[in-house]
Amino acid sequence: MTDATPEDLFARYRAAGDVQALAAVFDRLAPELLLVAAHLAHDGGAEDLVQATFLDAMRHADRWDPARRLAPWLVGLLGNHLREARRQRQRVPDAERLEPRAEQRPDAVAEANESLDAVHAAVAQLPRPYRQVLSLRLVHGLELQQIAHSLDAPLGTVKVRLHRGMVLLRRALPAGLAPALAVLLSPGRGLAAVRQVVLGSTGVAAGAAAATGLLVGGFVVKQFLAVVVAAVVLVGTWWAFDASPAGNATAPVARQADAAMAAPEPAPKADAPVAAAAAPAEQAAPAVVRETAPTTGALDVQVVWASDREPAPFLDVMVYRREPRMRATRRADARGRVTFDGLASGSYRVATPMGLTPEPVSVEVVAGETHACELAASGDQRLLVPVVDDADRPQPGADVWCLDLDAANGGAAVLGRTDATGTLGYRGLPLSSIWARRAGCQPSLTHELPRTRPGEAPAASAEVRLVLGGAGCSVLGSVVDPDRHPVADARVLIACEDRMLTGPHRTELTLTTDAAGRFACDEVPAGERYIVGDAPGLAPTVERITTSADQPATIVLALQKGACLTGRVTDAGGAPIAGVSVTASKSRLLPGLGSSRSWGWQRETRTDDDGHYRLDAILPGETNARALVEPAAQQQFPLADGEQRTWDVTKAPERAIHGIVLDQAGEPLARWFVRAMPSVPVRDQRLGATDAKGAFRIAGLEDVPHRVFVFAQIDARGGAAAMVPRAVLEDVRPSTEPLTVRLDGPATASGWIEGSIAMPDGVEAKAELSLYAKILRRGAFTVPQQKLEAGETTFRIGPLPAGEYDLLCDIEGRGRLQHRGLRLGVDETLRLPPFAADAQRPLAVALRLPDGRPATGAKVVLKQTLEPCAESEPGLYGSRPIEAGSYDVSVRGPGFAPATFAVQFAGGGAPVEHTVALAPTVEICCKPATPRERWIGAMQIHLTDAGGAEVVKDFLGIDGKPDFVWSIGLLPGTYSLRCSAFNDGSATTTFTAGTAPQRVELQFAK
Repeated sequence: MTDATPEDLFARYRAAGDVQALAAVFDRLAPELLLVAAHLAHDGGAEDLVQATFLDAMRHADRWDPARRLAPWLVGLLGNHLREARRQRQRVPDAERLEPRAEQRPDAVAEANESLDAVHAAVAQLPRPYRQVLSLRLVHGLELQQIAHSLDAPLGTVKVRLHRGMVLLRRALPAGLAPALAVLLSPGRGLAAVRQVVLGSTGVAAGAAAATGLLVGGFVVKQFLAVVVAAVVLVGTWWAFDASPAGNATAPVARQADAAMAAPEPAPKADAPVAAAAAPAEQAAPAVVRETAPTTGALDVQVVWASDREPAPFLDVMVYRREPRMRATRRADARGRVTFDGLASGSYRVATPMGLTPEPVSVEVVAGETHACELAASGDQRLLVPVVDDADRPQPGADVWCLDLDAANGGAAVLGRTDATGTLGYRGLPLSSIWARRAGCQPSLTHELPRTRPGEAPAASAEVRLVLGGAGCSVLGSVVDPDRHPVADARVLIACEDRMLTGPHRTELTLTTDAAGRFACDEVPAGERYIVGDAPGLAPTVERITTSADQPATIVLALQKGACLTGRVTDAGGAPIAGVSVTASKSRLLPGLGSSRSWGWQRETRTDDDGHYRLDAILPGETNARALVEPAAQQQFPLADGEQRTWDVTKAPERAIHGIVLDQAGEPLARWFVRAMPSVPVRDQRLGATDAKGAFRIAGLEDVPHRVFVFAQIDARGGAAAMVPRAVLEDVRPSTEPLTVRLDGPATASGWIEGSIAMPDGVEAKAELSLYAKILRRGAFTVPQQKLEAGETTFRIGPLPAGEYDLLCDIEGRGRLQHRGLRLGVDETLRLPPFAADAQRPLAVALRLPDGRPATGAKVVLKQTLEPCAESEPGLYGSRPIEAGSYDVSVRGPGFAPATFAVQFAGGGAPVEHTVALAPTVEICCKPATPRERWIGAMQIHLTDAGGAEVVKDFLGIDGKPDFVWSIGLLPGTYSLRCSAFNDGSATTTFTAGTAPQRVELQFAK
């Protein structure tokens, strides 16, 4: 019964007199009604109002319209009883002595609903430890000792958190809500007593109702009302904390809250027809209400996970249609429910903006009706996250942090806290990465999470093991404003790495200052790093600190007033342009810190209706200003602290490429796609679509040559094959003259390529197929077309235009297979012979020095495939399985000269023997521009001899030491070397190799 809605339950009671259904309705909605009543009835009697409301609903159940929600109808009944109670209290014998009667404002019920939202918002802002204790105490009725045991915390700590939590809640609520909040703390008659009266009026003994398991069982009023408040707690952190004492915190996925704990239905507007039509019980006949015919309808969407039909909470849901154009997006609640009202009659489509629904749901909205539909979402993640220290000991109470896909500004948030076994369970929206933190320890490395592709079934619960680092160093400090006053609730970010955050890394530590502007952290690795302070309305400050295990680092972060940029955005005729995004940002990022948008490196706003904008608290220095008109306008300013600068933007005349796309017979091709790619690689490319007449227009372009690609209408069967262009136009400039693109028969054809992979017996591996379309005059167009999971061996790619293709097949753990020079005819299905993965064999190379000893430590690469060969035993190197054929083998290493030699591989046999020439070893030692203890990244090297011939060109992984050393044997002579690392500088040198080993030092510079 917990899965049924209140409407279903009340309809069951009305039709069959089902007392259990009525009891369930009371348990769901009475706490919400009590909060509304407590706010409206300032002089008490809230429980009596709730009782009268339910008794009235039982007597007049036939007046409820099943097409409407139950909660607004009950709130309307409650409002009627409140007005009647006020009239009764105001009746005295001498009417002339009466003061004017205070009429209830028409929007009183709507205001009560806004008050309920204020309570929800206040509770959601409470610190997590206080929300936990309040939930366990008020919702679940646990004793303080039980709470202490559940949270593995001292009893005194629980008492303090409970007291402070109530104090913080009082402070956070608006003053007008004090009477409603007082119900939490007052003894009252209790909803249990009210419930017994309501159910007793049905003629069924309260004991019988208790036997059904539906009675409250002793909760007092404050506990029932706390269900409403605590629902917000669970809405915000349902995945992170299971408040039930019987809950299994180590379950592989976090479960959703019970229906009784779900977010409340919104209260109706004061002028809702349902509320107006409900009459008090004492009236002989209901009031006559004249209603106009409804002009709009509503849509009630239930979002579920496609795998098991469980409610999917907090997903964004989009309702849209093309004619007339309309689009609206709202977020589902904790039960996966979301309602769209005020919709005009007609056909709509429902989907998720993130593409988690493979196919949108089509619905029909009728005026005056609420249409219900179900939206199945895929791609949910299920994680089991154990957290251990560097000695592999479980870490209970560790915080798991995340960057979810919805955090466009790069902000980090706590996903949850590990239980007594050191484990956290999660199920929900896909996350991009997670990491763990615990006081006294360095944070774990970030773990990048794979993204589930739209339409595919979610994987079984994956285990992600996070390992905390060693003991952390301490940083103590404070944040002050330009007048040296402490800044409370300021954000502090401390970098854990002194490099750009690429690859596995420890992400920055996020802190918040207390009321005195102070902060402390004991999780910082030793070394030199950046630290940032940031607060609303002020420009951030960036400093360097050095941390060590010997003593805490102390620092005062003094925020700046910042610069101000104002101006107006207009079109070429001087008319204002509203809603234009204007940004001011620095030109570079800082090593060890994430997105600049998350800590004030970039400021952004939009122009108002008169085209004006204002950006405050801009970080002083060289600033890039950008206004996103088409084409975008940008300018660079040197801004000083406290300076105000004006930058007015006039939108340049629109530059566009436009025209029409026709088939061979001259008929327009509707809903085909056209992409304009500028000749300057760093410029943005633009995409447009043809209308019903085949016309397209791509605006906002720069006056440079473009390559124009024409793609077919997306075919549900084809997937990425739609990205193969049907036509390409070279060197097209924006112009007022229209283009006419006429496609011939081969370009509009819809052929298919299909085949299979012959895998060795017992071998299952993933594969990726890529199509190489030879349609372009310059270069080629390679598109990943299809991914095969382990065990899948057949494929079908299309629809495709007729033409010539190469099809490449990359198999996990094996070499590349290929079918080249494929010719696909018009509307042909081309069936290929199997890719012969079962015929692939490893190529073995045995390297020997002139005296016969093995040449160890070499780098051996097959040039045709760029496949490195692994050293299985001294001097013996083997490739991944490859096809038979001709290969060039490149070798280099310490003690011998680099060499390249040809191999004719027959698909097996004995290792290929090769003798290298002896050469002295040269050690190249590279030092980063900024010294650091652990240098991690990638380095590009380019080594040439005296004649300019290339000796080595390669990418090398920097191995995490203070500097990077690599060794190579070189014959005597003069060489030129250039090394560069992303954001870590570069260095160039010329040296002469002799007959003895030597060392070359390179100091990088930015």
